[in-house]
Amino acid sequence: MRRNIWGEILGTISERLDTRHNSLNFLRLVLAALVIVSHASPIGGFGEPLRFGGIQLGTLAVGGFFGISGYLITRSGFSSALLPYLWRRFLRIFPGYWGCLAAVGLGFAAIAGVTRGGWSLGIGVDYFLSNVTMVFSADLLHGTLAGAPFPATWNGSLWTLRYELCCYVAVGLALLIPQVRRMRVILPLAFAAVSALSVYVQFSGGPLIVRDMALLVPFFLAGATLYRFSHRIPITGICASGAAVFLLIVMSFDYGKSLAALPVAYLCLWLGIALPSVFRRVGARNDVSYGMYLYGFPVQQMLALAGAHHLGLPAFMVLGILATVPLAVASWILIERPAMNLKDLPARVRSKVSVRA
Repeated sequence: MRRNIWGEILGTISERLDTRHNSLNFLRLVLAALVIVSHASPIGGFGEPLRFGGIQLGTLAVGGFFGISGYLITRSGFSSALLPYLWRRFLRIFPGYWGCLAAVGLGFAAIAGVTRGGWSLGIGVDYFLSNVTMVFSADLLHGTLAGAPFPATWNGSLWTLRYELCCYVAVGLALLIPQVRRMRVILPLAFAAVSALSVYVQFSGGPLIVRDMALLVPFFLAGATLYRFSHRIPITGICASGAAVFLLIVMSFDYGKSLAALPVAYLCLWLGIALPSVFRRVGARNDVSYGMYLYGFPVQQMLALAGAHHLGLPAFMVLGILATVPLAVASWILIERPAMNLKDLPARVRSKVSVRA
């Protein structure tokens, strides 16, 4: 085991990041909590979310999610055939998402509609069906938020999921091309191209879908690039400090939206390694970070409808996090974990078919 003069273990990302024993699930839970903190300001009527270098705190946290996913999902794609890979990705994202749509359309909005109107069973079902594919989004329930500080939508977090899904599919399809598997330079080139697009869009504008893609996809490709060169890229406290300094510089010059992706992805992986081992137990068996992300926004809307925002911003933030935890746990136990237990279903089906044949 090599160490530097400060006693820090030396090694590359692939050498030091144990994909089974790390703090990435804990980190994702923290990032989900930061999204809730960021959304508390507009939902509670306190003004715009916190911004750092032109980028919202919640967006920066989502970028951390995308960076971690870029590393782990690309690793999964390189070690799996296309159909099993896509099946696992489907199980991880859609069942929990559908459960949240049902909870909001048939639960939260129905409760709000008792006193505010604007809800019916048909509207709740239409809300679910209109959003079920994740391709299009339509919030047909905003009438039930009449009088709320932020009446525009019940769940302003869901828009990011379609871009994550697109990244999953793109990685799977790209890996069907032999050149992509062989040539390590392709992912860095894709990351550089999308980052350049991000810089252009930040200062020149463009259609909303292009702006959203240019905002989030660089984080995913940054994580993917780090995976592709994980056998060569060192991961140490010194490098992490350099990444943090670079991040502060680009944010101070208002380039946070465009150039934060690579340092954020690197810092997330470093924290996954460097955080004390006690944090590795958090989420190791029960990962509720996705549920926290899904339910944070609608829970905060319910709290605002109940008047909890009158307690002040700090209390509203804390209540939002605490009130989301039970729903995130229920989502994991009742929906997400049972769905993930089906990840080997296609293989079992093929095995039974071959035996009968």
